[in-house]
Amino acid sequence: MTDPQTYPRNVDRTFRLVCINFAMLLILFLGIGFLLWQSSRLVRTLQADLARAEQGIAQLRERVQGIGAEAIGEQLVELLGREIREALPAAVKGSALGESVTQMAGTVEATAERVGEASESIVEISHRLQGMDADAIAQQVSYHLLKGLGEGFTGAAESRRPAGAE
Repeated sequence: MTDPQTYPRNVDRTFRLVCINFAMLLILFLGIGFLLWQSSRLVRTLQADLARAEQGIAQLRERVQGIGAEAIGEQLVELLGREIREALPAAVKGSALGESVTQMAGTVEATAERVGEASESIVEISHRLQGMDADAIAQQVSYHLLKGLGEGFTGAAESRRPAGAE
């Protein structure tokens, strides 16, 4: 019926399979443990980055709110005047006065464009920050942090994309 020699071979084979399965489970659990450790470390890092970003945004909000429209206008006029004062001596030293005046006009126009762009950016940032609460700011920061970390986090960033994020 049953061969007496096949019984020890079956037990020996079963024991080997059990040992192999145990080793595979051990490797699996070690891998899962490592992944959990890495993810918890990443979460702690992101929380610290988020706290620093929130602090930076709060400081930026205070600075932007502290700058009134009059102060922006004064700074723009001062910057434009400084650019003209710097460009005028260089224009007069040129050999042809017409070329110098043309060059100075180009410098003044370029400076005026830069000043206009800067003031528009400051006003836009001010309006955007005034309409946001701390949760919305945190959501924006986490979105841009995750998006900036790379392809692996782009999907996570897009799944947490707040309304109105660019």
